[in-house]
Amino acid sequence: HILVGGESRSGKSTWLNAMLVALLSTYTASELRVALIDPKGVEFTPFSGIPHLVKPVAITPHQASAVLNWLVTEMDARRELFAGVYARNLVTYNERAPKHGASPLPLTLVVIDEVSDIALQCGLSSAFYKNLIRLSSKGAAFGLILILATQNPKAEVLNTLIRGNMSTRIAFRVSSAEHSRTILGRGGAQELPRTVRGRMLARLDDAMVRLQGFHVPDDRVLAVARRWVERSQPGLTPTERALVAYALDELDGAFPIGRLYEQFKGQISHRQLVKLGRRWEGRGWLTTPSSVVEPRRATEALRNAFLGDAPPDA
Repeated sequence: HILVGGESRSGKSTWLNAMLVALLSTYTASELRVALIDPKGVEFTPFSGIPHLVKPVAITPHQASAVLNWLVTEMDARRELFAGVYARNLVTYNERAPKHGASPLPLTLVVIDEVSDIALQCGLSSAFYKNLIRLSSKGAAFGLILILATQNPKAEVLNTLIRGNMSTRIAFRVSSAEHSRTILGRGGAQELPRTVRGRMLARLDDAMVRLQGFHVPDDRVLAVARRWVERSQPGLTPTERALVAYALDELDGAFPIGRLYEQFKGQISHRQLVKLGRRWEGRGWLTTPSSVVEPRRATEALRNAFLGDAPPDA
């Protein structure tokens, strides 16, 4: 697990994006799965719809809690699988799984930006926070790796139950020695230069080293993410294209199952529409409704899929 801290404009968010670009440029969705929690709603937007995502990028506390619930369920399921082949870690499991007729499992990376803020929004007695502690203490053994990032490291939030399991600590410039100690276990990060973005102190096991991060331009981030989205998108059927066109043109991007069923009755069943909505939601093409009365809405990923699937003369 990795703990990353740094004040605003110190280079923390740039490092997170560079890290994701590096990984996505190397590993397929069968090798690496990613869960992204982004309370600001802007840092991980380019990665919406990539096939590596286990869930759509979480923005609200409710969505973040749902992602961690899924991850804990996955961890418990992997525990049973590991026990079945007598494996103690992911590498050993993937070596032994084929011999037992099982498929290898991908490494799952969990990136939570502004972890202090989202934890406080959910509450320190919430299921989110309890699941965060469980994942930090047991997840790595089952191939679930946490990267927790914050610009406001609070010791009462990132308590010893969490920090003690972060074997790698990275601190960009912080505002105080106390924040440096919360991240690294010692002062020093408050003295990093403000004029050099991306300069960091890193505690790798017991060694402390000074490093320089690198910048990945936004267009490069978008290009890598878009390439994966395009590779993962199957062609839309004529009925699916008609559904998208109607939702965009007549419903301002809303995807209400009941109304669409009435409009396309005879072309698609209600059950097929429900399954389609859930599948597109999981792919990041539709938003997750925050209430039972609010319909799903088309995301930019669905618009791109719809437009990208159009014939050349459309």
